[in-house]
Amino acid sequence: AGLAVTAVSHSIVPAGMRQLTEEEGFPPLPKAAFLLHRNPESVNCIVDSLSEHIVKAFGGTATDERM
Repeated sequence: AGLAVTAVSHSIVPAGMRQLTEEEGFPPLPKAAFLLHRNPESVNCIVDSLSEHIVKAFGGTATDERM
């Protein structure tokens, strides 16, 4: 039928799609945690730039700590 449901941040919901709510019978989603693992011995400006972008995309709630 061309229908799908996925979990994404509400800040990136594309036009034409909508958030399903508790009022409609959907349960709230739990908080999620993400880890960004990097090689502490590697120096790579592309990786640095990408990891900065990822941290910013999470609204400052993430940190970039080299393991």
